[in-house]
Amino acid sequence: MPSIRNTFQIPRTLPLLVTEHNKYNLGPIALIAVGALYMFTNHFQSSPLALLEMTTLDRLIPLIPETIWLYHSDIPLMILAYVLCRDLLALNKFLYSFVALHVLSNVIFVFWPTTYPREEFPLIAGAMDSWTYAFFSYFRGIETASNCFPSLHVGSVFISAFALFGEKRWKPVVFVLWAIAVSLSTLTTKQHYIQDIFGGLFMAVFVYGIFFRAFNYNKATEPMEFKTTG
Repeated sequence: MPSIRNTFQIPRTLPLLVTEHNKYNLGPIALIAVGALYMFTNHFQSSPLALLEMTTLDRLIPLIPETIWLYHSDIPLMILAYVLCRDLLALNKFLYSFVALHVLSNVIFVFWPTTYPREEFPLIAGAMDSWTYAFFSYFRGIETASNCFPSLHVGSVFISAFALFGEKRWKPVVFVLWAIAVSLSTLTTKQHYIQDIFGGLFMAVFVYGIFFRAFNYNKATEPMEFKTTG
């Protein structure tokens, strides 16, 4: 008779989804899907938005509008990390952890929606070049000041950097430094509180521990393929 422990044991093996043939299909699909999920929770909340406490350091850090370009280098960072990850097993772990990071973070956004007081840091056209002002203003127009904690910006760039830990030495070093720079830009663009940064980093470490360390991957599983006709 099987024991209760064995009956309710959580599977620790996941199928390999990414192959050399479908990696450039699955990656964009995952990125678009999590982006759509983020924008949905960014505009539709289940309860009133909560302001977090601004620390002294939060208030001391100035708004540096030009860092909006660094802030939005997160997407190139994620795409490059995915393309440069040569190990298919690591790439599968990356995809699982990346999607899990976004799903878990968006669950938090739904049940504990937080916001940032952007109105305290207005954009002044004369204080920056016209390209930066136009880009920054457009960005603030399409995305609300919610979805603060944990910072998905920080979580996403760090899990992308972590995925390269098994690659040549220069890759993880460059991407970790890039991730740190992007994380700091979330403060100088007044998009996040300092505690959001630590929350995003914790989430990245958490999903890394689960999908890169705790789970096994079944190489015998028939991988998912995307075939086109014509």
